Amino acid sequence: MGSLPHLLGEQFKSLIAADLTDVPYKGTGALLPDLMSGRVAFAFPATTGVLSHVKAGSVRALAITSPKRIALMPNVPTMAEAGYPQINSIYRSAIVAPPGLPAAIEAQLTAALQQVTQDAATITLLETGGFERGVPAARRDEVGLQKRAAEVEGADRGQWPAPERITGVPPNGENL
Repeated sequence: MGSLPHLLGEQFKSLIAADLTDVPYKGTGALLPDLMSGRVAFAFPATTGVLSHVKAGSVRALAITSPKRIALMPNVPTMAEAGYPQINSIYRSAIVAPPGLPAAIEAQLTAALQQVTQDAATITLLETGGFERGVPAARRDEVGLQKRAAEVEGADRGQWPAPERITGVPPNGENL
């Protein structure tokens, strides 16, 4: 509960004003058999988890949630093009380490990440899986990293249904 696919589903449910039932899954692998068989009408999985199935025709991509179409599915419209401009989200991830990571280890990790993310074979592999290049790796001591994180958080805030509406749990223990 509270994952990006769940939030996207709740946002879509809110926009179309339908009484839909959320069916939680422990990942795309668990979802796919039900989606392919028609037991589940639709889902918002990560592109990387369903790309091979879309290409094989076992599932159909109706729209993508990113602001622009992706190269590996150029004929699949964005949610905005499909009539839902409010749904505009991409999966973001970060590489994190525990607090107090020694500077020498951080430097090694940063160097390795910069090397691998510039490697042509790695880029091809990631793009084949549906990934698109985003914000380059940044070190924690760069002011720009905090600024970029704040921009992303600010852009995302307000686009999601209130958590208490999704979970039924009131904020700060108050009654709904």
